[in-house]
Amino acid sequence: MSASRRLAALMFTDMVGFSALAREDEEVARELVDDQRWIIREALKRNGGREHQTTGDGFFIEFSSA
Repeated sequence: MSASRRLAALMFTDMVGFSALAREDEEVARELVDDQRWIIREALKRNGGREHQTTGDGFFIEFSSA
């Protein structure tokens, strides 16, 4: 069996201070997460990225090159 290899650039994102903000103002925190998701997903479309996983305020993303 032949092994397949490829190069990839992996990116993890996390919003600094999100948990504290969510405790203070859940509505504002939700709006920020919605904005972040839109921005990230638009950037993925433009740059050929692939979303692997989204958890709360974070993303795990792959690009074929840095």
